[in-house]
Amino acid sequence: MRRWDWGWERSGTLKPLPGDSPEFLERLAAFEERHGPVKRVRKEGAVKQKKREPTAEEVFAQAWELDPMPGAEMVRELQFHPERKWRFDFAWPGAMLALELEGVGRHQTFVGYRADCEKYNAATLRGWRVLRFMSAEKRHVADWLRTVKLALCGLDDA
Repeated sequence: MRRWDWGWERSGTLKPLPGDSPEFLERLAAFEERHGPVKRVRKEGAVKQKKREPTAEEVFAQAWELDPMPGAEMVRELQFHPERKWRFDFAWPGAMLALELEGVGRHQTFVGYRADCEKYNAATLRGWRVLRFMSAEKRHVADWLRTVKLALCGLDDA
């Protein structure tokens, strides 16, 4: 927690937090000698830190773990090109199938989009099939999973 999210109250004892510096702990000890023990309490109205949302990659990995396809080994962050540092978010090397979750930021710039096109073209020339989904739509992870399983079986969605 950040220091300013906490108030001070006389009574009890104060336990150091992981981020407390030695200087702070020395000053605190001196204060407690003069004024008595103190403890940290939540200030009224202090904002609680939000829980971190899982990334689209984490959501898909968990979905695959819960409902894997027998015989299909998934690899995360597979480097597919011998000379470039390009990686697939998820890959099934036995089936030459890759899954890319397109995020925001770099992918939306001209340079980033062009670099992605170069990566996907190189993958296709090496025999890979690449499935692409928008990471912002992670609520559709069941559809992603279904599409991957259809591609691994060699079926289309018709």
